[in-house]
Amino acid sequence: MDSKKYDFQGDPDAGSTGVTGGASGSLGSVGTGGTAGRSTGGSGGGPSFGGNTIGVANGGEPNAGEGTGPEATGGLSSGGSGSTEPGSTGGTEDDPESPMGDCEADQVEDCGDCGQRRCDFATLTWGECVGDGSQRNCWETEDGDALPGTMPEEAKGKCTVGVQTCQANGNWDACRGAVAPEPSDDCGVAGDDSDCNGSPNDGCNCSPGATRDCGTDQGNCQQGEQTCTANVWGACAGEITAQAADSCLVTGDDANCDGMANGNCACVADNPSACNDNVSCTDNVCTNGVCTNPVSAGFCRIGGTCYAHGAQEPGNPCHVCDANANRSGWSNSPSTVSCDDGLWCNGTDTCSAGACKHQFTANRCTASGPCALSVCDEQRDSCFEPNTTVCSESAETRCSSTGCSSDIQTRTLETRCPGNAATCSGAVSNPSWAVSTNCNNNSVCTKNGSNYSCTAKVGCGSSWCQSATGGLCWTTSDPGVRTPQGATDFCSQQTIGGATWRLASIHDYLNLSIGCDGVTGAANGTTKSVCVYNADSSGGGQFLNCAQCPQNGGPGTGGCYWPSGMGSCSVTNTNGGYWTSTQSGIPTMFDPTRGYGGFYPTTQATFQFRCVTNNPN
Repeated sequence: MDSKKYDFQGDPDAGSTGVTGGASGSLGSVGTGGTAGRSTGGSGGGPSFGGNTIGVANGGEPNAGEGTGPEATGGLSSGGSGSTEPGSTGGTEDDPESPMGDCEADQVEDCGDCGQRRCDFATLTWGECVGDGSQRNCWETEDGDALPGTMPEEAKGKCTVGVQTCQANGNWDACRGAVAPEPSDDCGVAGDDSDCNGSPNDGCNCSPGATRDCGTDQGNCQQGEQTCTANVWGACAGEITAQAADSCLVTGDDANCDGMANGNCACVADNPSACNDNVSCTDNVCTNGVCTNPVSAGFCRIGGTCYAHGAQEPGNPCHVCDANANRSGWSNSPSTVSCDDGLWCNGTDTCSAGACKHQFTANRCTASGPCALSVCDEQRDSCFEPNTTVCSESAETRCSSTGCSSDIQTRTLETRCPGNAATCSGAVSNPSWAVSTNCNNNSVCTKNGSNYSCTAKVGCGSSWCQSATGGLCWTTSDPGVRTPQGATDFCSQQTIGGATWRLASIHDYLNLSIGCDGVTGAANGTTKSVCVYNADSSGGGQFLNCAQCPQNGGPGTGGCYWPSGMGSCSVTNTNGGYWTSTQSGIPTMFDPTRGYGGFYPTTQATFQFRCVTNNPN
């Protein structure tokens, strides 16, 4: 249909607006150009056309008019309230009377499976679907069932691709000639490739009628031939098989077909040179292809070693090579042969029945005593303990010294065996003394009979005596400050060395002090002070010739005006000193830092003090 006959209106892609339907059911206008444009809008409009493609008018229901006449030819009335008139005919705007067909003149399209049909020019209707007789490959049964696997690209083995022909009605006929692979080849048919893998008789033992060589042609053997029958190789016809062994009487014989002539023969044709075993004491003999190597006369061959007649077994003189009696083993030596086995504990040894007979079959050691062994010592060749064995011990005790700081000491003396006798009469050790009991500073070691103990002693540790014997002994440390009564009580409770202790008196201090003359107050080295205390008959008393010396200027420890054995001194009150026992009811004190004594007005003050006792020595 020529598009120039139409009046083109509207958007070429969208189609023009449909014409309002009327009593005659006229067609909508056709869109210009484009493809598949659809007209929209007016009610009752017919189909619009865009180029050569029919467009459908939108905007109403097809055949929705209320008229009673048949549908207009060539278009659909839709929407609106218009109606079609009976017998009215649709057409183009230029030629309202021209007919509207199903297709365009000479238009061709595919149909069926493989055919085509053409649009009739006159009627604008499609003609019959016509096949062209063309063919294509196929992979299915004639009933249309798919065959297993993938359609091969070319024939292989028994497998072929099927063929379908396009029939006159435009449809394919049945697939003919397609042959699918079998699970395996037919072993009964030579060259069969039913599984279509390109390998004939694949998986078969052999092809029918095929032949092959069998056996070997090595040595004396000869190959035969086998024929395939019913997938089985037949017997090896014409074969000469191998024998169990080569002949040792024919040089070069290879009857066992192993490629080694006379391979099982030690020697051939009684030639003894092949039987040489390179052993100096054997003969080389070949008999019927068998080598033997008997031991030569005058020799023994024992354990692979050659021995001359009369030779002793190494390490056992009771065995000898007797070539006249036994060439392959040892013979017993005469009983006159000595066989010392190197063992001391079994005594002298002699041969007997091929073995060493010992002088002592039981224990050689029979001595008794602290150093005797019950079992013989083979390593030392001895029946006695070594001289390092302690056979006796005795303990000793002593005091380390007789003075202060002496401790109880002990040691253990050890007596050792002599090494060559059963008696305990060897060397005696001289070990060092070791402290077994450490006596404290107030005790010394004392012996009472055989007993030793730590005994408390005045003058040791926390006490000091003015002389070795007689006089006074003093405590050597300050116990802390107390009142006169507190100091008196403290001293009376002391038990050092088991002595009776008391608070020191002013006379005790004055007799002890040194380094101050007590008259001028001048320090005088180690000279005893002449400062004295005088007590009258009424119980009163006074200090005579007493003056203070320079503080801490004495010869004692820390500048004290007493001997260094008393230790250091400490005065915490500048007007005080060390308490002494009360004189005539009046408290007195002594100041060791200035070397003088004096009265003190109150008994409530607290000073340092020292305790004294009579020297018990």
